[in-house]
Amino acid sequence: MTRLGVDVGACSSRRVGRADDRRPSTRASPIGPKRVSELQRSAGNAAVAALLQRQGAPPVAAPAPFKPAATLTALTLGELDGYAKDRPDWMTDPTLAAATRRDLMDLLRWARRGSPPPLVPCRPFTCADLIARTASDRRDVEIFARASSRKDSAVPPDGITSLVDAVALGGAIRELENRLPKADLHRGLGAKDAAKAELKLLADSGKAADLASYFRRAHAYLEADNGRDSRSYREWGADPADYIGKVADVRNLHRFQQALLDRLILNRADRSRSKPLLLILHSGTDHNGAFHGEAALTSVFTNANNLTLMIEGATSLEAAGARFTALARAYGQAGRVKQVMLAGHGGPTEMEIAGRPGAPDQIESSAPGSRSRKRTEKFIRGLVAVMAPGPDAHIILNACLTAAEPVADNLPANPALARATILHSLTTNPSIATLLRNMAGGRAVEGNVASVGAGSYILPTGELHQTIPGDPAASSANPADYVERGHEPEGAARTLVVLWARGGAAAVTAALTARKGHAFASYGDQVISAIFDVFESTSDVSGLARVAEQSARGLSEFDRRDHQTPDDVWGLENAAAFETALTPKIRGIASIGAGGRVALDQVRLAADPSRVGAISAIVQAAASLDVLRRHLAAAWLSTRIADLLPHASAPAPTRAHIMLGGATWQHAHAEGFFRANAGGGTRLRPPAGETIDGLTDAKPSEDDILDALGIVRAAPVGPAAGGGGAGAGGAGPAGPSVESLSKVGRTTAGWLNVREGPDLSAARVDVVPRGARLDIIGQSGAWFAVLFDGHMRYVSKRYVVVLA
Repeated sequence: MTRLGVDVGACSSRRVGRADDRRPSTRASPIGPKRVSELQRSAGNAAVAALLQRQGAPPVAAPAPFKPAATLTALTLGELDGYAKDRPDWMTDPTLAAATRRDLMDLLRWARRGSPPPLVPCRPFTCADLIARTASDRRDVEIFARASSRKDSAVPPDGITSLVDAVALGGAIRELENRLPKADLHRGLGAKDAAKAELKLLADSGKAADLASYFRRAHAYLEADNGRDSRSYREWGADPADYIGKVADVRNLHRFQQALLDRLILNRADRSRSKPLLLILHSGTDHNGAFHGEAALTSVFTNANNLTLMIEGATSLEAAGARFTALARAYGQAGRVKQVMLAGHGGPTEMEIAGRPGAPDQIESSAPGSRSRKRTEKFIRGLVAVMAPGPDAHIILNACLTAAEPVADNLPANPALARATILHSLTTNPSIATLLRNMAGGRAVEGNVASVGAGSYILPTGELHQTIPGDPAASSANPADYVERGHEPEGAARTLVVLWARGGAAAVTAALTARKGHAFASYGDQVISAIFDVFESTSDVSGLARVAEQSARGLSEFDRRDHQTPDDVWGLENAAAFETALTPKIRGIASIGAGGRVALDQVRLAADPSRVGAISAIVQAAASLDVLRRHLAAAWLSTRIADLLPHASAPAPTRAHIMLGGATWQHAHAEGFFRANAGGGTRLRPPAGETIDGLTDAKPSEDDILDALGIVRAAPVGPAAGGGGAGAGGAGPAGPSVESLSKVGRTTAGWLNVREGPDLSAARVDVVPRGARLDIIGQSGAWFAVLFDGHMRYVSKRYVVVLA
């Protein structure tokens, strides 16, 4: 007896019935092109395809031919995914071996499952290699793919094309996540490209589990956003974990040389008070790894003239001050400290002393009367109270810009008022070094007027003194000295403002004239020259102060690729004369390259419409979006996005249009551009000879963009009567359009009809019982396309629950 089943609208009981086949036709009247466009915009093309299908509208293209069965496993995963979307019934090819069919279907199901699915990061891997991997390896590949897409943990570097590397990276991330918080891993091994590259080196080294165990046991900070903490651990030589519990008052053992720790252990055991005490108070927070592995710091400990101790990683100013006092009483001659080094990241009015990653605790010299200023003054009083008196007692600030005086970025245009404002600020909101000097009771205080790298910190006689090899004038207390001989743009700009206010035009002229006699030529010197040239030509101290406060720090590092972003030099967006004159000078410095130029051009977009053409030309010349990705920012491009992506150009875009669209693809205007580019179809139309994924490096992929637009990439399959029966060549009239899926379902109806087409009028070929397992290979409107007896058939979605 032939069983009769249910379809859409039919009863789901087990009684025999034909209610579905006796229903009257519900086909709508044909719709015109305008209505199609409106429906596509409002509901996406899936709704349009379903409606056109119900109307019996023919597909616009015949099915793509089957690929030769012998080549399928040699495809990359991305190629298999694309093939499935172009030929959703690919597995019905009668020449395809059953085992190969099952392997590829299982692989595609794995690749498309999850949130995010492994597909995009795994696109370069060949199907044969993935199929051959063990279940354990496949799980590590999933971890690699999730980390690549979600970016909430350690993040692999871009461009991984080796499956071996992906397995190793996934395994390393698994080991790390088993022991450390994901947020820490993302900060230290995923925030920037350098950190992602370090993750690869860590995975290759096989030390991921050991590293994670060390950081957990030592309560050390995996913090530096360039991966420096991991690198320091890998390259340490011995195992810093061996020093856990042996070095008091030091948290981040891996950041210091082994010789330093060995000497510190010996020094902590020396209670003879035979040598003057030199105490280093070192911040545990180090966002860029600037303080790692300093041989010069080790030299401070090994200098025979002092007993040197260190407090590193204190949780608060108060905790740091209490330990400082305790060590002074326990080790100092007469209970006092002879010399002090404060080490940490700093600026003109703040310096990190304690705290945790993301929440440093710092001393602050601005805002008299504020809670932070009061805490700072209390901390300094406690420090000075246990120091030896007199000018031979030294306080050294091993930090950037601590002696650079802060300047306002909104000075009055009137020179006299501007000078008065600066001088008042120097008194009420001094630099950290000035505040310390004012409270130190005659003790010597030394800071830096510029951003500096590592230097030397002690003289052979045992006296603390900073010398920065690349910027020897950085610790000078004479502003004219740094204007003449300095090499760091922010320090130079700030110092010139102070020199102008204190010494007047004559002092400025003399210092600038002296500088021109040195023929400095480094990148920093070229930036300083540009800033000074604009100031000489304009005498605009207000503009100079704005640049010093808003842009100079970013310009100091703007020759480094990681810092060539609009946000690094945001202040140059000002339409004022100073920034307008300065920007083209910076843009002309050869070492900033295309990345720096396109970043500057974005900052100037609002003030200078000609930057639209300049940006487009740079992007057009790039090999792909990846070359410029880090330098482009959607928020800045949106300033003139209608000019960068004119909708009129969407049907015939340039390479630059596609790449700029890829950089801004979630902006409403960019969405409109891509919708116009699709032209009512289900694919985007790049320039001839190009692909969307090639131009964007699949970030975003064409499918990402189409999904965001609600455009479903569907393709016609074989003849409506017979599913895949058109043969290996896919010949014959095209059937319905189907969106490729890779899922497993289970029927919920008592008996469910299986039909030749996605329509109640299509011939029924069989029925399946409740609970039957179905391979879902696509969908078309209200119907699932399933693999049934080697053909693509259709069942009502209403009576199928998706399992995976």
